[in-house]
Amino acid sequence: MITVEQYFMGRDKEYAGDCTDLITANAHYTVEAVNTLLAIAKKDGIEPGIDQVTGNHVSSGWRSPTVNDRTCNAAKGSAHLSGEACDLQDHKDRRLARWCLRNLNELDK
Repeated sequence: MITVEQYFMGRDKEYAGDCTDLITANAHYTVEAVNTLLAIAKKDGIEPGIDQVTGNHVSSGWRSPTVNDRTCNAAKGSAHLSGEACDLQDHKDRRLARWCLRNLNELDK
């Protein structure tokens, strides 16, 4: 499970001028959706890995425009900018990614 604090990665404070009420609301919804999916995956014995930088499951949460511009391979219109995307750390064997591909119906929900 992840928390909103982990999702924001301190960026809501560092880039407070960019973090709107809508972004905060989106982040809460995103975290809830991610946690729902993680609970379903956990029933199948699948959990995300731990990111070496953040020390938790989130490898990339909300991004301010400045952070997004500095992020390798980030789309200019990334859903991370609006608080509607979350990247989770996977394991080397990609077990979370493989589980997601086998459970696309859960991702759709």
